[in-house]
Amino acid sequence: MDGVEGETEMLTSKRAALLALGVLGCLVVNPAGAQLSRMWDNMTNPEVSIEIEHPPALPLRVTRIAFGEAKGLCADSLQSRLLDDFVSNGVEVLDRSQLDAVIAEHRMQASALFDQKAAAEVGRLLGAQALLYLDVHACSTDRSQSQVKSIVSTEVKIRFHVNGVVRGSLKTIDLTTGRVMTAKRYEGKYTETTEGGYASSDPVRERAEQLAADQIHNLFFPWRETKTLVFYDDKDCNLKAAHGLLRGLDFEGARAQSEQNLEACKAAPATKPKILAHAHYNLGLVQFLLQDYAPAVQNLSEAARLNSSETVSMALAECRKAQQIAEEMARYETDQAAFLASVGSGASPEPAKPE
Repeated sequence: MDGVEGETEMLTSKRAALLALGVLGCLVVNPAGAQLSRMWDNMTNPEVSIEIEHPPALPLRVTRIAFGEAKGLCADSLQSRLLDDFVSNGVEVLDRSQLDAVIAEHRMQASALFDQKAAAEVGRLLGAQALLYLDVHACSTDRSQSQVKSIVSTEVKIRFHVNGVVRGSLKTIDLTTGRVMTAKRYEGKYTETTEGGYASSDPVRERAEQLAADQIHNLFFPWRETKTLVFYDDKDCNLKAAHGLLRGLDFEGARAQSEQNLEACKAAPATKPKILAHAHYNLGLVQFLLQDYAPAVQNLSEAARLNSSETVSMALAECRKAQQIAEEMARYETDQAAFLASVGSGASPEPAKPE
């Protein structure tokens, strides 16, 4: 019981502190007062934890790939991680010798692969959709120290840091169309902190290398993360009902309820702009989670217009990014079909250009 009472006291104290801050924000009629009001709103926003699936960052669909020559320190080690990752995700990785054999047989130079027609022909011969060139610009570890002073004594503790970084770029050629895609940068950074001496450098570098490999993974495959998102639960316009549905992971139910809530807010003449903004935001967020990006952007933009906040701005930026990736994938599929049709008809495709 003591623990429960103590926890209740802490929650009560926190609410009292938040209430005092909110009242202060209302009383101060100046820009600082507006900032305090927004701070109050951010601190009291209701949240839900949801697993979100992100699309691949590159507009490619691959089932078979090939690697060109890897360059730089740790390049072979990093490429080995990538090979294992592609295979574990159902993608066939061709042996480098197969690529070299095709180039030699057709008397090509490696640089010819940056020509659209030649690259597409290599893709046809290999049956591969992409050719990857890995370049590692930095692969290193370093050491540093920091001091931590005790707040209850004069004791000073020394902490030892081993910092690892693996940084570089990945160039991808779409072998179905011959398109040379913009090189993507990656960077894996990891720090191991200990007391009493430095940790071994090799595991730190390997961890940084794995983080770099994870970033490259996200270029080609969907990936998931659990995020804590703001989703308003105001009693006004029954926003609380949609909040409950989303918390229960009923996305379609939350969308339908949020649509009803928004209409109710619009129909009520006394609805405050802030509540109407919350209704637009809730509907936009659910549409975003359901990958219905165009109306999501529209609703989140309206929420930002009615009651701008960091929460809305961040959601709108993420939604626009996802919408851009989806549009790039659609363009890729259209361009791929047009290119294959032109090759089949004997027409000459345009020279390859970086995206």
